Amino acid sequence: MTHRIFVYCFALLSFLACNKEEQSTDLTDETLNSLVVETRAGSGGCYEIVFPIAFDLADGSVIEAESISDARTQIRNWFQSDPEVIGRPVLQYPIDMINEDGEVITVVDRSELVDIRKACFRENLGEGKPCFRLVYPIGIEYPDGTVIEYEKWRDARLALREWKLDNLDAEERPKLDFPIEVVLDGAEEATTVNSREELRQIKEDC
Repeated sequence: MTHRIFVYCFALLSFLACNKEEQSTDLTDETLNSLVVETRAGSGGCYEIVFPIAFDLADGSVIEAESISDARTQIRNWFQSDPEVIGRPVLQYPIDMINEDGEVITVVDRSELVDIRKACFRENLGEGKPCFRLVYPIGIEYPDGTVIEYEKWRDARLALREWKLDNLDAEERPKLDFPIEVVLDGAEEATTVNSREELRQIKEDC
């Protein structure tokens, strides 16, 4: 009898653990798919998110992700650690994105995403994956022709936001200074991108 009870309890615990893991995976996928849809990013959209990005969690803590796979791992672990949590992770703003022409777009809040959605008419959003990640250092060319090189995107992000505050009426945006190097999704080695046209082709090939 004792042996049967032990086997039953072990089976029940295994079932609950598996169910918990499946639930956390589903919630994680929903969170990241929502991110793709809202930002029109990845292979199903017109933009690429520049990492790192941060999420506010329902328990008041924050996670910062260096990539989409890092975000997936951290969010899934968080869901698994607290299965009773109510509320999904919320993306912190502002965020930066790169369009197909290499322009850097700073989005300060959810309301600005309305313009982002209007500018992208691609279908099949919600199943997109990142096309590439940038290799640093990276150069940013400002509308006045100045080119500044940044060792980390955090430094570029601060400079870009300061520029935007000082140039609220500017029609042109800062853009990547080509050539750049990127690591394509699923690749190990970097690829050199020499122009906007090549960057646009990479997005189309995704």
